[in-house]
Amino acid sequence: MRYAWLLPIAAFAVGCMNLEVPNENQPDRTRVLATPQDIEAVIGGSFLDWWSATQKYEPSMTLSTMADEMTSSWGNFGMQDLSSEPRAAYRNSTTYTYRAFVNTPWYGAYRAISSANDGLGAIARGVKLDQEARAKAFAKFVQGIAYGWLACMFDKAFLVDETVNLEDVALGKVKLEFQPYKEVWAFARTKLLEAAQIAEQNTFTIPNTWINGLELTNRDLAALCYSFLARYEAAVARSPQERAQVNWNQILQWISKGVTKDYFAQGDGNLWWAGYLYLGQDATWTRADYKTIGIADQSNGYINWLNTPLLNRTEFVMQPDDQRIGTTLNATGGKIYFTLTGSSSFRAERGTYHFSRYYHTRFRYFRTGGATGPMPLMTVREMRLLRAEALLRTNGDLNEVASIINETRVTNGGLPPASASDGRGTPQDGNAHNPARVRDQTLWAKLKREWLFENFNITSGLAYFTRRGWGELVSGTPLHLPVPANELETLRLEVYTHGGNIGDVAPRVQANVPFTPKPITGQVAFE
Repeated sequence: MRYAWLLPIAAFAVGCMNLEVPNENQPDRTRVLATPQDIEAVIGGSFLDWWSATQKYEPSMTLSTMADEMTSSWGNFGMQDLSSEPRAAYRNSTTYTYRAFVNTPWYGAYRAISSANDGLGAIARGVKLDQEARAKAFAKFVQGIAYGWLACMFDKAFLVDETVNLEDVALGKVKLEFQPYKEVWAFARTKLLEAAQIAEQNTFTIPNTWINGLELTNRDLAALCYSFLARYEAAVARSPQERAQVNWNQILQWISKGVTKDYFAQGDGNLWWAGYLYLGQDATWTRADYKTIGIADQSNGYINWLNTPLLNRTEFVMQPDDQRIGTTLNATGGKIYFTLTGSSSFRAERGTYHFSRYYHTRFRYFRTGGATGPMPLMTVREMRLLRAEALLRTNGDLNEVASIINETRVTNGGLPPASASDGRGTPQDGNAHNPARVRDQTLWAKLKREWLFENFNITSGLAYFTRRGWGELVSGTPLHLPVPANELETLRLEVYTHGGNIGDVAPRVQANVPFTPKPITGQVAFE
């Protein structure tokens, strides 16, 4: 049995207005979370709450198209609205058809946080567990990755952990205030560091039901904490200036303590699945955006495409120098990551600039297997490429940078090796929007190719967060998303948004229903 005590933050924040309401949940919560089995059930289920909030169709499909990683002009999930050009503001309204794009990660992250908080709160009240260190470490890990996601995607959030008495909030004795994303990340960072410390100081094994199919030792959990710290520390930056100011030396230290093998959750086609792996391997739904794979074109096709007026752009066949782009479908996840296929099935009147002749097939098994099979959670490759960026930004050893690049550039790409003599270059090299910089001649540009190819669809949101920090999002793309409209309206706060040049939102007509994870059943219709 799963126990989840999520109160949408607005629901208990209304208590700040001194509304006298009886707290019906607290006695029941204390009664239900009274045994070690109860506590382990709620903590053990918290990771699925986070996974469902961040890795399914919303927000993964939309964030990928906003980053020009995948391309699609279907309306589903808000992809057309948020990836079309010129970019428009997100429609922050309780009546917006695709409001799940922000509601799912917002409420789902707080659902995960609430589950972790409830378990930790019960332990603090004196319920004894045989595996207390395991429960506390995992709960704090989930707190950290959930707040880390909120910091990366939203401009601000509430900070609530097991030390906050929700009854006092509801009665107006404690007032919650939105905190800016940098403060949210600082809060998340402390939770991940606490989780890592507990894991390092104790010995335990986390069952493979808490993260489906993945059994973790305490050492595994500590390594994951450090790798998530490194991922989010870089990903939270909103601009090239902020990414340059990231503490890259700290990232290098965390990477050195992070994962040394790849970690995968197992998709079961029911509750455990990843939207970007399922529809992202289907040529009818999505294609690989030329702004990701075009760097490999050795003809002038991509350069000409960039120089063509937006509405006149259309799909073309590249002459790639990279063997990860091929003509033979690879259904088992080998070296061919992007497969040449037929013409796009997208609607031409929505812009042929969305079209591409290539789609992602590296994880094709996930689509053909009905959303079953390995789903990357954290890979050594992601951390190695992040290390290479950190070395470039800290005047590190260029020979090591070249060596990291060549680990996949040569073996997977079949390309001539990079070397220190290529020169460091600048973070603007390899810019997918700039014809003068797109060629991968410097180490910076060669690193970007490896990053974009090897991390393609590796996890939700990563391309959006990273290209935001590189300054490579299309002008007008929201740099982060607003607090959902129904949350703001419940709090009687002004509804606002980000992106484009539009600030108006529609008035509220109906209340929103908090997110509940659903199985991947049936077919999604094109919109």
